Amino acid sequence: MPFESYYSLTTSDKIRKHIIFDLISNNFVDYKEYEALYGIQISIYFAKELQIIKSQYNKFITFSKGSLKINNSGVSLFRNIALTFDAYNRDVEYSIVGP
Repeated sequence: MPFESYYSLTTSDKIRKHIIFDLISNNFVDYKEYEALYGIQISIYFAKELQIIKSQYNKFITFSKGSLKINNSGVSLFRNIALTFDAYNRDVEYSIVGP
């Protein structure tokens, strides 16, 4: 007898999916958009992730009061930066390899 199985996304999954999509497709995240759509403050909701990004990828990202933008020098690392927000990728150590 066949049965259906599916995954249901939590609100956190949806927010993370959205931010990963924005970083991969636009190299940019507008904090106000997330505050309006989800009622969250990026700096609080993603405090751990932002700390990782600041410590590992600081020279590749420009932080302003209401946004995060991947610089031209960081475009080749956009996937690594975006996956910092992946909740199911937590057991991976984040580090830059190379000069």
